[in-house]
Amino acid sequence: MTTTRMIYTLTFLLGLSICVFGATDRFVGEWKATGHGITRIQVQLSNGQLRLHAFGACHPQDCDWGEVDAQAYAPNVSASVRDTTEVISAQFVTGFSRTLLLAYPVGADQLRVEAFTVFTDTSGRSPYHQATVLKRSE
Repeated sequence: MTTTRMIYTLTFLLGLSICVFGATDRFVGEWKATGHGITRIQVQLSNGQLRLHAFGACHPQDCDWGEVDAQAYAPNVSASVRDTTEVISAQFVTGFSRTLLLAYPVGADQLRVEAFTVFTDTSGRSPYHQATVLKRSE
């Protein structure tokens, strides 16, 4: 292979990987963590809408938070969300709390999820923030 052809091939492959890596699809899949807080997340894309299903640490088995619509965010107002998504968000509301999840990709096989929880009951518990790194399930 000539040097010029090799450069064109590498440039094409690099461009292809950037497009795939930058797409909303990189969030789609099942993600798992161990420990306290969020233990599992499933992200689906259905008819152009992202859906996020979350599970939290409970005993004896994880609590199912349910599935909600998620919002994708581009790096700026001129960018295509579908092609340049940098973060997704979803909000879970229960009878006693409201939790906003923000999910950021970390490489190709990890997702950093930050949870911001505000209690809406009269328990007096403080709002809190928790970050978790989840790995893509195989």
